[in-house]
Amino acid sequence: LQSDAHLREQYEKCFTCVEGEIWMNKSFVFCGQHFMRSGPKLELERPLVLWSLSLIFMLYIVVTQSVYDQSFYSGPISKFWAYAFVLSKAPELGTVCSHVLEGVENCESDTISVVLYSWSSYKDQVAGGGWFMTMNYLILQMAMGLAVSGLAYCWIQDGCPSYLDNIVLVFLMYLTYLLLFSFPHTLFTAVTHC
Repeated sequence: LQSDAHLREQYEKCFTCVEGEIWMNKSFVFCGQHFMRSGPKLELERPLVLWSLSLIFMLYIVVTQSVYDQSFYSGPISKFWAYAFVLSKAPELGTVCSHVLEGVENCESDTISVVLYSWSSYKDQVAGGGWFMTMNYLILQMAMGLAVSGLAYCWIQDGCPSYLDNIVLVFLMYLTYLLLFSFPHTLFTAVTHC
């Protein structure tokens, strides 16, 4: 396992995007277009199944590496954006105050919990933090938050740099968001009738 990690690290250090793009253009695009112009129709069902399975395997490797990876907090560019993201949560507290004063439902717990979780995760530089910060801007944030926290929990015994209390907090936070924002009227009605 250590040698695989070392090989992966060496590959990542030596890899350059420019060389990869040049190779892909020469090998796949040009040759593929040339072959398809003059060749017969191909039966590709089986190769496409194998291709899809290999993509799943590669995705597993990428997700595993990225959840374990803490360089998001120290990379030359990403560390700035991680810090900026955490600082950007402070002004959102003003929005919460205005929403509370206006009587808007379900907004304050979302923002306050994101602020507290972001600051705590940044302070501890926990695994998966880059995913949480990135996914905060996307619609699939809640499902991905649950998935990443589940992966971090599964891999914590293998040395994934996270803490159980952090994983439980983020799991509960994203589960709450999923329930609140997926079924807001149903949950609100159920709570008011208790």
